[in-house]
Amino acid sequence: MKFLTLFRIIFCFIIGLILFSPSRLWAGNPVVLEPDRGEYSLAPHLDILEDRENKWTIENVTSSELSNKFIPNKKESNPSFGFTNSAYWVRFTVKNNTKEKEHLLEIALPLLDRIDLYIPEDKGSHTIKKAGRLLPFKERDIKHRNFVFNLPAHTGDEQTYYLHFKTESVMSFPMTLWSKESFYEKDDDEYIALGIYYGIIFIMVLYNLFLFFSLRDKNYLFYILYIASHGLFQVVMNGIAYEYLWPNSTWWNQRANMFFAGVAGFWAAKFTRSFLTTEKYTPKLDKALLILMIWSSLATVLSLIVSYSIIVKIVTLLAAALVLMILPSGILCWRRGYEPARYFTIAWSSFLGGIFLVVLTDIKVLPLNFITWYSMQIGSAFEVVLLSLALADRINILKKEKENLYTTLLSKEEYFRSLIENSSDIVTILDDKGTFLYSSPSIERILGYKTDELIGKNTFDYIHPGDIPRIFDVFTQLVQKPGIFPKEEFRFRHKDGSWHFIESIGYNLLNNPAVRGIIVNTRDITENKILHEEAIRSGHLASIGELAAGIAHEINNPIMGIINYAQIVANKSEKGISENDGDIILDIANRIKKEGDRIANIVKNLLSFARENKEEKSHVHVSQILSDTLSLTETQIRKDGIKLKTNLPQKLPEVIANPQQIEQVFLNIISNARYALNTKFTKGDEGKILEIQGEETIIDNSQYVKIIFYDTGIGIPANIMEKIFNPFFTTKARGEGTGLGLSISHGIIRSHGGKLLLDSMEGKFTRVEVILPCK
Repeated sequence: MKFLTLFRIIFCFIIGLILFSPSRLWAGNPVVLEPDRGEYSLAPHLDILEDRENKWTIENVTSSELSNKFIPNKKESNPSFGFTNSAYWVRFTVKNNTKEKEHLLEIALPLLDRIDLYIPEDKGSHTIKKAGRLLPFKERDIKHRNFVFNLPAHTGDEQTYYLHFKTESVMSFPMTLWSKESFYEKDDDEYIALGIYYGIIFIMVLYNLFLFFSLRDKNYLFYILYIASHGLFQVVMNGIAYEYLWPNSTWWNQRANMFFAGVAGFWAAKFTRSFLTTEKYTPKLDKALLILMIWSSLATVLSLIVSYSIIVKIVTLLAAALVLMILPSGILCWRRGYEPARYFTIAWSSFLGGIFLVVLTDIKVLPLNFITWYSMQIGSAFEVVLLSLALADRINILKKEKENLYTTLLSKEEYFRSLIENSSDIVTILDDKGTFLYSSPSIERILGYKTDELIGKNTFDYIHPGDIPRIFDVFTQLVQKPGIFPKEEFRFRHKDGSWHFIESIGYNLLNNPAVRGIIVNTRDITENKILHEEAIRSGHLASIGELAAGIAHEINNPIMGIINYAQIVANKSEKGISENDGDIILDIANRIKKEGDRIANIVKNLLSFARENKEEKSHVHVSQILSDTLSLTETQIRKDGIKLKTNLPQKLPEVIANPQQIEQVFLNIISNARYALNTKFTKGDEGKILEIQGEETIIDNSQYVKIIFYDTGIGIPANIMEKIFNPFFTTKARGEGTGLGLSISHGIIRSHGGKLLLDSMEGKFTRVEVILPCK
């Protein structure tokens, strides 16, 4: 019994030592490192001590007097204390059950001024590692946009680490412990996501810069300056600027984010006033926005002069004011009849919502986590895309004005054509050598010759030398093949020596005993020709504006694809990336690059339309291009209730083509098919079918690949089939098509040495064949 009593006493004494020893008092819930785990959030393992006077040293906080004053975090979210003048001590304990002797400690907040990491050594001493945005980048333990430290942890040991934080920005500790492999996998994913975001910003800057130079609309310039300054603000906030742009400038690194925030605020307010014309629709809010511009300008200047702790509060209030002014401005302008404000309002709702979350996080209303920290980037990515749609609304207004101008020109052309067609045409009779046998009296009024002045003379003596070879070939065919009606335009010499454009139609009646000649009906189209050329030049200018509006819609598909892929990566980053996800991430990265390349080529194609540049062609598989096209449209096809049937042989020969241009052709054809099917069938139907098949064919002893698109839609009336490839001709309702899709597609296929053939029956079907030469 005495032995058992003594054993109990010793056992309780040992337990007491374990429970109440200094090491246990100084360490909260330890982080246990396991072999199969690579990520450890330190939030629930942190003990925190506020140093209001910033006077304690590592010896003070490890003493028994202060060790008991540490407060456990006891939350899954990262601790955040807003703006404060206090310094903070943080400690955590690590027990290493792995064979790895080093892990990585990441503090994912690049705006912290100073961080001191104390690593325990033998005999109670500590090794100090320093970081912070006020230290040169080269002095960081690991060269990274965030603060990353090598953290030694001996296998089987339990060690307690201390950190000392001091900053004029938001005091927060988003701390994570990583295995090296897991960290670098996560880091790759984050850089992909950031690359997507900044890629969207860069593409939008280039795209809208082109539109600015094309349209000279100042709203595009204000928008470019806004998204560029906002992008620079985000680069600073993410720590990338300090890593790559100014790694040795600590003074500028501390102030750059507030500087660019002020610049972005100025251009945001300026863009809002100009785009919404608030002076007209909301005069009171217009004055408020003007005050915000002045405030932003002042904040930009003060960011280079006053203390960071002061300017950061000024800019935070400015961001809140932007939320309270810009969004209501859009709503009011929308309600008061300004249609482009609808996209503007939706765009700013997403972005300003992100800013609002950041503000709530800074003042400790919301916890700091992935969503709240990256909410501004997520919201602004949507905002950039939606604002482009808002600007496209303005293009549509310009397009309508240009359409009105074109309609006016067209009506004048029809007017003069009507005058010409209703006048007395010249009627002549020629023999098989082209000699005049007869001319009507109208020739004197039109060409100045007397009725009998040309009798016995050859018509080719009066045709312009540059037109003789072509007209001679046509005339020869007319003589040899009775019954054809060739229609030609050419230049004919007037009695006064000038050259007139005339249009002639001939009919072979040589075998008719009553005539024994070739009847030619001729009209003077000189005025009409000049007017037509002017209409073409004006139409080319108008089409640039219309193409811009169409491309704003077309570019939305790949951008939304990029955003969706980015969200996939973001979701995986939030949940943790496993080793099995490597191929998925690589595939997503390749898709993102492909979508980015497509956007760049869309813009390049728009430039080509204006400059007539020649596109590069290469050996490609048409089936792969079609597969890429369907990957973008198949979801919408199925959503429309369309039954998609494809039959593409696996071994179709290669063709020589520009893949992006051919993809544009396929997209135009599929878009037209969807419109035809959705017009005929309002809902899903067994007969709502789109068939796509490919085959190899031989034309004139040459090898071709043929892609056939067959839909069971509304079809095309026979009386407009000959106009279907004309620019600006469309059967769609106003606002649903520009009439340029098939015209541009026809030009693309023709430039590839191929053919675009179309067959249709109204109410039954439409069949489009794309024929391309093989290598």
